Order: sequence, then C-alpha cells, then structure tokens
Amino acid sequence: MPKKREIDKYIMQVLQNAPALRFSEIKSRVSNSLKREIENPVIAENLGVLMSQKLVEKIIENGRVKYRLTQQFFIKQAILTLQGLLENAEDQLFLYSFEDADAPFIMCTPRINDEEIATATNDFNNPADIMARRMLEALLTYPQEKREEVGKLLLWAYWAGVQFKISSKEPRCWIEDVNKCGDFARKIKEEMEQRWKETGNEDALHRMLAEDALLQIIGIVKELIQKSNLQEFLRYLFDKKAEVEKLRGEIFKHTGRFPGGGERLLDEFLDFHGLFLSGLAQAGLLPSGRKIGDERFCLRYLTSHEEVWNAFFNLLLDPFEDLSNIKGGVNEAIIMVKYYGDGLRTLCELPYQSRMIIVYLWGYPEVMRLSDRSFLPSFEEWLQALKDGYLDHRSHLFSKDIEQRLLRAYRNVTRGAPPSDERIDIVIWTLRDLYRNHPRGRDPNFYKEILETIKQRRNNLLNGNCSKASLG
Repeated sequence: MPKKREIDKYIMQVLQNAPALRFSEIKSRVSNSLKREIENPVIAENLGVLMSQKLVEKIIENGRVKYRLTQQFFIKQAILTLQGLLENAEDQLFLYSFEDADAPFIMCTPRINDEEIATATNDFNNPADIMARRMLEALLTYPQEKREEVGKLLLWAYWAGVQFKISSKEPRCWIEDVNKCGDFARKIKEEMEQRWKETGNEDALHRMLAEDALLQIIGIVKELIQKSNLQEFLRYLFDKKAEVEKLRGEIFKHTGRFPGGGERLLDEFLDFHGLFLSGLAQAGLLPSGRKIGDERFCLRYLTSHEEVWNAFFNLLLDPFEDLSNIKGGVNEAIIMVKYYGDGLRTLCELPYQSRMIIVYLWGYPEVMRLSDRSFLPSFEEWLQALKDGYLDHRSHLFSKDIEQRLLRAYRNVTRGAPPSDERIDIVIWTLRDLYRNHPRGRDPNFYKEILETIKQRRNNLLNGNCSKASLG
C-alpha cells in the first residue's frame, strides 16, 4: 500500500484524465484506484504539497472549488520525458555538429541495419528531410516485395486522391469552383481593361495584370487534370511549379496581397500527404481509430506530420520508374489501392523503425564549450588505434620530430605552461587542444604515456613484432 505522501502520485493520475475535479471527486477516484478508502486529511495534505510545488492549482468553476493541473506540471512532464529519452539514447548512433552546420544540433537515433547515417545527403536545417530520409533507410531494410508494396500503395493512393478530388461532387464540385474562379477572374480582367483604356487608371492596370496571371494559373491547373496517367501528371506538375510561383509573385506585386481567387490551386496537388490519405480513405483503409497489427503501430503518425510525409513521398519518386500504368478514374484507382493495402502495415511501422531525437541549440555558452571538446571522442579512437597497431603504417608518427614535440609538451605542462599548438598526426586536434579540454590535459604523465606508446609501437616494428591489425 502507498504511504501517505505517495498519494500525490495517484492524485496527479486522476487529474490528468479530467480538466478539473472537486475535492470529493478526487477522493473518490483515488480511493477507487487504490481499492480502499482514503481519508480527507490525507487527500488535503497531498493536495497542499502539490499546490506548494505549483503542480496543482485551485480554481472556482460554476461556483464550486475545483483542482486542476497547472501549466508548470505539463512543462515538468515534458522535461522529464525528454530527459528519459536522452538517457536511453546512449547506445544509439550519436551525431553532432556545433560548428559546421548553419544551426548547431545534436541528433541521436538507433542504427538501421548497422549503417551510419549518410550525413552528406541530409539537410540538417530541415528536420522533415532528415526524418523522411531515415524512414527511407528503414524501408530499405524490408524485403523487396514489401518495399514495392509500400511504393505502389502510396502512388495509387495519391492518384485515387487526385481523381476523387477532380471528380467528386461532395461536399462541393471542385471543378465547378475552379470554373467559377476562372469566370470571375475573366470578368474582372475585362472590366479593369476597359477602365484602363478609358481612364488610364494605374490601379485598374495592376488589377488587370493580376487577374491575367491568375487566369494563367487556372489554365495550368486545368491542363494538369487532363493528364491521363501519373507519369504525365507528375512531370507536368513539377515542370509548372516554378512558373506558377512566378505568376503568384506577379499577382502579389500588382495587388500587394493574394485575393484568394485560386492562386494556390496547384499547391493542392503538391499536398501528396493529403491526397494519398484521401485515396486511402476512399479505399476504406482509414477507418477511425483503426490499429495496424501491434497496437503501437497505429495510424497516428501517418495521418499527421504532412511535411515529413511529403518529403518521404518525393524520395520515393524514382525518376527512372515508368508510372504511365498508374491511370484510370477513381474507381479503378481504389481497386489498386486495396490490392496493395497490406503495405499500410509497413508504412505505419516506419516512424517507429526510424525514431530519432534532434535538438537544435542556439545562444547557449555551453554549446561553445561543447564545440571545443567535440574532438575528444575522435582522440580516444585515435589513441586506441595507436595502441592496437592500426596506425603502424604512419611512419611520421615514429619520427624524432614527433618525439621532440611530445617531450616539449611534457616539460611545458610540468612547469604549468600549455604545450605548443601543434599536431602530432593527421588529425583535427592539437596538443594544446588536449591541454585545454582533455580531463588529463594538465597531467604531464598524460603526454609521457602517449610518447611511451609510440616508442613501444616503434620497437615492435623494428623487431618485426607487428600486430595482426597492422598486417591487415
């Protein structure tokens, strides 16, 4: 049984499941949880402690005194959750950059198939891109059949969403709305053109040019929806994207705003996430609350975070793959979505298979201190490699020059002075970096041990006693 001061945990639990509760309600729910009667003084004492910690507050609601969790509780809960996740990330792949990236970051993630992250392919200033690429890496660990199933499911679902959008009359007919936008823009353009001819009014000229740009956008969208297959559709969509952005700029230049008459019609087809969700829904694969296999792998991640899924969709678009066989109306597309429906399980697993933590740091002096020490892991790897014989091929390490540098460092540190700012190998750190940042950097014996290790490896080489590592 919980002690008197452990009742606060149960009070917090019941308050997390309710916006606000009266004293009697808290007592009743805590007693039910513990299956025994909790006395009023015990509840009152624990509530008092929680209020003194600013985790619970007292409010008046409809003339009644009630208790609820404070914002401070949710902040504390978020901090504790983050701390717990970071503590469990020690055995995962750990990346960091405090100097090279535009924004300093720390990233930790499980290894996928024992592969390192290809950092050069990631834009670390775009978290959605990082997450999408990690999901792609996770997908590549699945059998070929599963990978193709996911790709086909997304492509057919997107096509189904497109076809449903342009053909459906519920709740409104999309193409009729587009036609009305075009008719209205044409009418305004003609009126403004007439006014410009009659009066030379500059505002009329600008509005006329803006409506002309809008009509061009509408024309592009109408041409787009005439494409008979996904290959032609996507090619035209991407080809016209920059042109439409330029036309939108023209509208803004002439009016100082976006009138809301269809300037963003093309963007509706660049919302891959929204359209493939629509296609999945039309195929009956997105019923409310449905779980996929293990209850952890639910649809929650799939139905939100559209920027990540849009980036993922773009990564799946192989420029050499022929998509011309993805065609037909909404009914044909729905049949194919159902055919590849088993890919939904894999799709829902991907966020969990590629989970990660990315923390961006800015303005903290601690970041600069971390930056100064960021070479330490690579130094430790270097030192171990030296001891194991993996650096025996670096003849310069065993020269008199390197021996003298380490001896000078030893003597300087013995006198309390820093060593020279010079390297002893093809590495990013210097002896002075070790002095300033290594835990043993101010211990003269530290430099002596490095020197003795180098001498030992040199003697082994001279005596022909090479390690397996150096021979490998």
